[in-house]
Amino acid sequence: MLPLVLSNDEDQQLQALASSRSLPHSIVQRAQIVLACGAGETNPAIATRIVLTGMTVGKWRKR
Repeated sequence: MLPLVLSNDEDQQLQALASSRSLPHSIVQRAQIVLACGAGETNPAIATRIVLTGMTVGKWRKR
């Protein structure tokens, strides 16, 4: 699994999206996935914590 490196600016933007209560849930969830990938979590760990499939997490890690 390739490590995901986020810049400070990307991290701040994703934090804002992940904590939003007004954006659609899908966008919030995607931001949470990318942040978790940037923190070094594995796909299965992210999938379990966010209650998704491993394939969904893998799709967003690749993108």
